This record gives sequence, structure tokens and C-alpha cells, in this order.
Amino acid sequence: MSVNRPGGFWEHGPGQLGVFVTFSLEKTELTPLSFCQAVEILIQEACVQVGIHNPGLEPGFGIVGRSGVVARTAFTVRDSIVQSMIYLNVSHHYRISSRPHNSSLSAESMHKISVQSLKTAVIDQLGQWLTDSKISTFTTHPLLKKYRLSDLPNLEELD
Repeated sequence: MSVNRPGGFWEHGPGQLGVFVTFSLEKTELTPLSFCQAVEILIQEACVQVGIHNPGLEPGFGIVGRSGVVARTAFTVRDSIVQSMIYLNVSHHYRISSRPHNSSLSAESMHKISVQSLKTAVIDQLGQWLTDSKISTFTTHPLLKKYRLSDLPNLEELD
């Protein structure tokens, strides 16, 4: 599906974990690029923590395993704020890249991985990395609610 705005469109569904890390670079020596690289390594380490052996890291793209792409990363920078967006296929093979092989962490490890265990691993990794920073974790947002497909507006009418 194409959208009439920059940034594209990513599907997010059950069995997938979306992680959004927002960070101010004003009081640190990190550059936007070094921040992005650090977050990708952090996600790679969280994958190892839940039982993925030797996940590959393609900087600026995401995490790949022997069975395909398991996590996709993207980053935006505005003023001194950088935000990373990571979508991890935990137990479902969502298409998160244009590559022919998309996989999940459960398929990669050959055992069921829960979204909660991965979420805990990501928060643990963030806590270890940002020891002197305040970390706020939001697992749900009051503005988010489930919609049936029939409840959604016709996207073609939104132009």
C-alpha cells in the first residue's frame, strides 16, 4: 500500500513488537548515526537474550537470521531529537522488508518466544545502556484501540 506522505507505511500486528526509542542528543556526545548504531546493537543483544543464536546485523536496515529478516529498523532526526523505530517479528512472519525472505524470532530459534519476554529483554538492554537516564516505558497508549476492518475509513477518500 502506498501512502501520500514521507516515511512509508508499516503493518503492525499480533505477534510483532514495535519499539520506539526517543532520545535527546543535546547533552551527549552521540551523533544521530552513533545513536542509531547503538540501538541496533541493543536490539541484537535483546534477541540473543531470548535465545537467538548469532543474529546478523545489517546497519541501517535491521536484524537478519538464517531464515530471513526478523527485525527492521528506521530512524528519524529532528533538531536534537532522534527517534528509532524497530519492528520485530516475534511469532509471525510479517513482511517488514522488500527482501524475499521475512521470518520471525520464534522460527529462527525453533521455539516459541513470547512478545513479553522480548519486551523485557529490550527494556533490560536499554536500562544497562542508559544507566544515568530516565527511562519511560509505555506498553499501551490511551489513544490506541482496536478497530474492525469495516470500521476503518476508506483510505482512498482520505487524500
